[in-house]
Amino acid sequence: MKSIAVFGILLFLSACGAIDEPPYNEEITEDISPRKNRDICQFDLSDKDGDFDLFGKWEFVAFQNIQDKKLDQLTCMARWAEFALAGEDYENVYKITLDILEPHVNTEDKSKFDFNIRTFSFEYSGQIELSDETLLFLIDSASTKYSPSSASTTLPAHEFEAKFLKSLKAAKVYHLENNKLYFYGSGKERMTFLALED
Repeated sequence: MKSIAVFGILLFLSACGAIDEPPYNEEITEDISPRKNRDICQFDLSDKDGDFDLFGKWEFVAFQNIQDKKLDQLTCMARWAEFALAGEDYENVYKITLDILEPHVNTEDKSKFDFNIRTFSFEYSGQIELSDETLLFLIDSASTKYSPSSASTTLPAHEFEAKFLKSLKAAKVYHLENNKLYFYGSGKERMTFLALED
């Protein structure tokens, strides 16, 4: 009986001793690529070298306050909604594009140019009509296509689409400043685009 009691005490003490030992932590080394974590609403609006004209491909940046040059938050929220719901792919961030095509050589009216626009949810096409002092987007409603994206049903994207179309229809003047293209309507904001490289 004494040997069973001694055995029990030894067993108890050995169990207690195991608790006092520090745990062994194995170091796991794994090559994890750093996350890019860039702000998808940040654009480099500095001047770039090159010859830029109205014709070509442009990326929509945001609605920009004419006086303080701040970019609107609605476009940024819509951009983040699209980015998050499309899988957060930093290599393929969605671009809102405007393509202004040069007039055909045989075109009688050289003051009208074809254009195509791709937003988050729509594809617009039609003509831009230019006169001495004004500009007008003539949108072909029959060829407008609804192509929903991941974020099309979100409130920021929905509000952005309405504001974008309203601003496009209200545009009266354009201004080309190096690699930036601005469209002005009657409000306090302008539509700001950056030249896209081929």
